[in-house]
Amino acid sequence: MSVQQWCDRALAAERAGNLDDARKIIAEAMAAYPDEAPLLNTAGNLAMHAGEQAEAARLFGRAAELSPGSPEFAMNQAIALSSIKQHREAIQSLEPYEEAGRGDSRYCSIRGTAERGAGHLERARQWYDTALSLAPRHAKALHGRARVAIERGEPDARQRFDRALAVNNGDADLWLGRAQSLDVEGDKRGAREIAEALVQQAPYWDEGLRFLAQLRLAEGEEDFTSHYGKAARKVPQDPNIPAEWVSVLAGLDFAEQAANVAADARERFPAIAHFGLLEAINAGFAGDDDRAERVFATLEYDIPDRYLHETRHRIRRGELDKAEALLEKVLRHDPWSISGWALQGILWRMTDDERSAWLHEQAGLVTLLPLVDEGTILSEAIPLLHRLHDNSPLPLGQSLRGGRGELSCNRCSKGIASDRMVPSSTSGRSVT
Repeated sequence: MSVQQWCDRALAAERAGNLDDARKIIAEAMAAYPDEAPLLNTAGNLAMHAGEQAEAARLFGRAAELSPGSPEFAMNQAIALSSIKQHREAIQSLEPYEEAGRGDSRYCSIRGTAERGAGHLERARQWYDTALSLAPRHAKALHGRARVAIERGEPDARQRFDRALAVNNGDADLWLGRAQSLDVEGDKRGAREIAEALVQQAPYWDEGLRFLAQLRLAEGEEDFTSHYGKAARKVPQDPNIPAEWVSVLAGLDFAEQAANVAADARERFPAIAHFGLLEAINAGFAGDDDRAERVFATLEYDIPDRYLHETRHRIRRGELDKAEALLEKVLRHDPWSISGWALQGILWRMTDDERSAWLHEQAGLVTLLPLVDEGTILSEAIPLLHRLHDNSPLPLGQSLRGGRGELSCNRCSKGIASDRMVPSSTSGRSVT
């Protein structure tokens, strides 16, 4: 068979719902034709559809190397790289085609997404605007531009989300963005209605659940996370919902409630030892060391994160020899662990170990430096920061109005699985 016939056969298998068969076909084709860019590109698309973005990026990159005159494969590589948050690498794959790409709305949109992911919001704005000047109804460019507007504190963010929704009314993230923009404008009722609808329709979606928690907290509701319980009852097989629930509560120092949610999840998901760790961690933060001890005593979870948190537990109980032994395991696994060295410093101070001075008191370790041009810089920066603050939504993971700090917290390691997403469609020839 020719290269095109192999591609057609693989794509036909995928359209019939047989992704595994399609990938076997394309693997057989690549064994016969190892250096054919179209085969590698098709294999990359199939890998993307299978959720293997890193492998897809590798395949697209190889296709781009074999066909440097075609920007199509480089654009697909950039999409795959951005999907795994390698945004700077995505930009690098696109840069050789920049001059010609300015006349291609797809290139401009992909470039805008990569620039936004890399934190280059002004460049992202420019690329999205170029894409929309070429194709005013380009759905992804409209979406990305609306996101940039809200992230930059632009006053027309809501109108941009409305324009994007007029083209793609079924995108949950666009509705979330619209709710955020309404919240910025002070329309709390409108934002709440959208957030509740999102949670009703997609009870498994972390972003929607978290944003509704944010709105409820800002309104001063005491039980501002009760919708997580309703979501968990709707999708009882999903462990991510209680994991996120624990994260929200723990991040705002509702440690006892977080421990109780984790304990309930531990009973419902006995095969997931992580919930036992979450219960022990939060029981300790709540001051119930005896409860934490009972959980740690029966916890079968041989990972460095467990040893790190149990080290902290042992320090609280004054069991310094046990803490030192556990911490040794942590630092053996990751000698650069910041949390591990922080606990090591505490242990050395508690035991009058002379190495504490080496770790904390070296000359020049901390230096106070003057801010150059302080008067000029601050007088310009302060009004800009006020404007950005006034025209930006509350961060999804924080409660600035309530003054309670962050909703999310690294101590909880909230995610159980990472392969779930709000459904979206892809085209046949390319991955976006």
